[in-house]
Order: sequence, then C-alpha cells, then structure tokens
Amino acid sequence: MIIFFVLEPTNRSAPSCPKRAKDIASKIVDLPLPTSPNIPNPQSIFGAAIVGPIGEIGSAGIGVGTTLPFQYIAAPFINSQQFLQEINDNISPLGVQAGIARYRIPTGKYPNQDCNGIIVHTSCKPDARPFSAGIEILLGLRRMFPEHFTAEYVKDEPKSMFRKIISNQTIVDLLLRRK
Repeated sequence: MIIFFVLEPTNRSAPSCPKRAKDIASKIVDLPLPTSPNIPNPQSIFGAAIVGPIGEIGSAGIGVGTTLPFQYIAAPFINSQQFLQEINDNISPLGVQAGIARYRIPTGKYPNQDCNGIIVHTSCKPDARPFSAGIEILLGLRRMFPEHFTAEYVKDEPKSMFRKIISNQTIVDLLLRRK
C-alpha cells in the first residue's frame, strides 16, 4: 500500500507543461531502449535532473515507489517548512517551484516511515535550469544536515555514481568536504 498526499500544492494556478515538453517526453519514451519505469510523465523527466543526484548520494528519498517518482525530496528527519524556506529563493529563479509534501511507502530508503520534505515542479520554459536547481537543493540539504554529506556517511559506491552524474569532481569535493 502506498500512502501519498501533498500538504501544499506547488502552485494552484500553474499550467501543465506545454505541448513541447510533452513532445520531448514522448520522443524519449519512443526510443528503442526502454526508459526507467520511474519516469512516468514529463515532470519526472525534469525531476530526474533535479533530484536524481540527491538520490544517488543518499541524503534523502526522492519518491521512487510513489506515484510521482523523481519529484520528491523527503526523509523522516526533514522539517518541510524549514527546508522549503532554505531553498525556495535559490530555486525559483531557475524555473523550479516547490511545495511542502509528505509520503509513506513500504519500500525504499525509509520504508513505512513518514517522509517529510518537498515536491518539486519545473516550469517548462526554455530558460528553466532543473539541474542547477538540484545543485541548489543539495547545497540547502548540506547546510541543514552537514552530517549527511561527510565522506564517512556517503559510501564509495554512491559517491562513484554521484560523481558520474555530476561529472564535476570539484562539486563532489565541495559537497563532501568537512566543515
């Protein structure tokens, strides 16, 4: 059983993605190689750019196993309101909005636990920068929970995958440095 609810919508008047983004998503789905089953909609495609690295480093759950994978950043220890305040000013100019959310799933990083955090939504504008927003969110998580970004906490295998996704050793080193 999956329990899912959003405590605050990201933006009540936000339009759905324009046809162009949906066309991009359909082209990705129509590729001869199958995509991840965790990419069910265009927002999950954008969301993967935002929260994928966060999932690899293991600092929070990213909604895999919910009906909106790659659209959450949540964990039992996160105070949703504080987290939203910490990151909102930095991600809004990048075309990403966030709202308070909570989920509980029977599997994943925090099985059968209430995971508090945010749900992200990317504007489908050409100047949206979802990957940059993801880095800003990672930096916000690091400011709030520095213990989750130590070399001791992040094991070698997730660190290696994170390095491949980020493709920038300087960013990896900055995120995992000691204070």
